[in-house]
Amino acid sequence: MSYCLPALAARLQELIAREPRKPLNAFCRILMISRHTARKALRQSLGMTFREIQRKAVIELLNRLLGEGPALTVKEMSFRIGFASEATFCHFLKRTVGVTPTEYRIHKMKLNPRDALHF
Repeated sequence: MSYCLPALAARLQELIAREPRKPLNAFCRILMISRHTARKALRQSLGMTFREIQRKAVIELLNRLLGEGPALTVKEMSFRIGFASEATFCHFLKRTVGVTPTEYRIHKMKLNPRDALHF
């Protein structure tokens, strides 16, 4: 079967952005495609792997949450993003961007000082 890989990649990216913690298998079931086809579409059309897109989507969601409600606790943010525990979220962020959630929030506040009023 032949697919339009750019359109498939765009649809996958859209689904990942909505629920970035879902596994690739879940998205493949929704779109009724194989994992191989999904990976090929992402790699050829976007030049990124599923994991890279997933990590980017988690960080974008985190940034939106910080923008909407900077007073959210780390635990609240972790569960809203889809992590099973606060510790897993902290480990992910430290491994991905090199800082803890609190350090990340402080950095974001320096970039957007008006959010400091919400603490």
